[in-house]
Amino acid sequence: MSRPRSTTLRRSRLAGAKVMAACGQHVGRRGGHDFADSAGFVHKLLLREENERVRRLLLEPSSDLRHALRAEMAGALPESDEGHSGEAGGWEYYSRTPARRDLPLICRRPMGGASFQEQVLLDLSALADSHGYAAVGAFAGSPDGRRFAYTLDLEGSEEWRLVIAEAASDGGHDSGLVGSSGLIGSIGRWLVGGWQSSGPPPLPASTLRGVDSLEWVDGGEALAYTARDGRGRPARALLHTIGSHHTEDVLLVEEEEESCSLCLSTTKDGAWLAISSHSRDSSEVRLLPATEARGATPRLVAPREAGVHYFVEGLAPNCLLLISRSARAGGGSGGGGSGGGRGAGDGGGSVGGSV
Repeated sequence: MSRPRSTTLRRSRLAGAKVMAACGQHVGRRGGHDFADSAGFVHKLLLREENERVRRLLLEPSSDLRHALRAEMAGALPESDEGHSGEAGGWEYYSRTPARRDLPLICRRPMGGASFQEQVLLDLSALADSHGYAAVGAFAGSPDGRRFAYTLDLEGSEEWRLVIAEAASDGGHDSGLVGSSGLIGSIGRWLVGGWQSSGPPPLPASTLRGVDSLEWVDGGEALAYTARDGRGRPARALLHTIGSHHTEDVLLVEEEEESCSLCLSTTKDGAWLAISSHSRDSSEVRLLPATEARGATPRLVAPREAGVHYFVEGLAPNCLLLISRSARAGGGSGGGGSGGGRGAGDGGGSVGGSV
């Protein structure tokens, strides 16, 4: 039995429209003539029809199975997920994601303390509910335990803004974004249940953006950080004194070579702040005393050499270990000191020294 002519024509026209839409041409039909569909109405209609067909043929029949699999996987996951972030000032810092929460809590507790001594410093889920998005980049607690600093993104742009917070005795914090005057632009007192004031926490219009890495120095009275240039490259290392305006921050290092980026770290003994400049095939490190950073001048450990990466680590007071790796093609010798080759194109070694 043949199909009615009207049905056959309708289906052929729809097929033709699908072909033209697949070729990037938005078309419509009126009065028996094709016309340009500049607003894409036909294209959107076809997409809606295709989505409905997929839902009807594929998703609906497997609905019970998908829900069963989701429940089974959720049952295999722990009720909460905890990750260690670091230790400073007698406190252990960590992130914890409660059950059925997408974003973690940033917390701390005394070293060796019990779970009931937990202090919630930051609730990313509550921030995301207020602003639509929330992410934390770098995070560091001060050596004296009084403050912590982190970089915050509330837009999804990864243009991290610097936040310095005073830890409160009740487990919350008073925080401000570095802008017009040190710890300025209070964005609220954070409690376990949320912001003390109603509505989303206000953010000052003038804030320090583009901060990449950060490290506390001078016992928590100053903060070193790297700032990005207009191309998103961490190009400057600066030193901020707590309570001062960020325009008064001292420039420690500026990397002018566009293939290199700066990052900060402290040695494990806490004695030195390392300002590292890395490129794809080389690196160089400058050191600053972590307890007397203000007024000191970064000292270059070794100038950059093509094909050689190195970093610095503390062994004992005034004693450092230099570990290097050579990436020269065909090279077999170590990158200095008592190392020795590790195979073609990859040598390594270490030397002890004092600063």
